[in-house]
Amino acid sequence: WDEVVGLLNGCILLEDVEEHYDVYLISESSLFVYKDRVVILTCGTTTLLKTLSEILGSAERVGLKVSYFQYSRKNFLFPEEQVYPHSSFDQEVQYMSQIFEDGRPHVF
Repeated sequence: WDEVVGLLNGCILLEDVEEHYDVYLISESSLFVYKDRVVILTCGTTTLLKTLSEILGSAERVGLKVSYFQYSRKNFLFPEEQVYPHSSFDQEVQYMSQIFEDGRPHVF
């Protein structure tokens, strides 16, 4: 998971391996890895969407396919500090549409 965390622009501060999941405390983030899912909670200027290709590639290598993907975020406190692909919501949707060609973005 070091590569994924590197793509987040973070570093692993603490790692806890349990029977059913692994937990990583990351600078500005948390990473939860289960046998059938990955959950990443971020804040600050982490680049969450840049991890998608690496996570999807890792899943494919062990025979897993995405059945559901959800990305949500609140308004940024400092939008001017966000880097690609998080500079705007439209940019995020465009970035994800390149990865999930059959996906449907929804705004609630």
